[in-house]
Amino acid sequence: MHKLPSLHLNPKPISHPTDPNSSFKHSISSPTPADESISSASASSSSSSSTSSSAKSTRTTRSSAKKIRSSNGSGSKPTDQELARKGKLRQKRQQMIEKAKKISSLDNSPANDRQLRVLKMVYEEITMYPTEAWMAILAIIIQRSFKQVKNWFSNERQKRGTGEDTHVTSSSGDRIRVRPMTLNNCKDWSDEWFEEVVMVHNFRVLCKSRSQAGGALSDTSSNHDGRS
Repeated sequence: MHKLPSLHLNPKPISHPTDPNSSFKHSISSPTPADESISSASASSSSSSSTSSSAKSTRTTRSSAKKIRSSNGSGSKPTDQELARKGKLRQKRQQMIEKAKKISSLDNSPANDRQLRVLKMVYEEITMYPTEAWMAILAIIIQRSFKQVKNWFSNERQKRGTGEDTHVTSSSGDRIRVRPMTLNNCKDWSDEWFEEVVMVHNFRVLCKSRSQAGGALSDTSSNHDGRS
């Protein structure tokens, strides 16, 4: 009886194509080109979405800021209340100017001491370029014709020069030129405030003039009584 030669088998594990472990390991260790394309596209889409959101947010912010500037800016249309207020102010100023022009005084007559002090105070401490409304207020308070007050300021600027001044915008929307020192006392020089300042100064000058006149009269009476 013949002996069969012994066979030495060295079995090697063969991965079965349907083995789930083998397929899972292969997919993890070696990503396919399709997976890389999907990942790249996903990252690109996320970046584009973030950029789009940022741009949209920027446009919204700019649009909001523009609306705020438009609502607060000078380009906004005035309300009916503002138009009515400006209309009343124009009417009041026109009435003052007409009243000032009706004051009769000789063109060649010089201003008296009281009138001159008030005019100089306005020129030196408030403005060298009073508006027509302010000149009308001056004329009414010191009782000089509108034309004389206007000519006085014109002549004074020619003789003394203009000096330092600054442009400001009043609450009524007027662009006026005033002395810088006036802004230390009041930031908004309206017609009413100007009228009050001039009236107070005129009253003080008038009281001082009467006091000096009374003192001079008293001295004259005393001297006369002494001589007699």
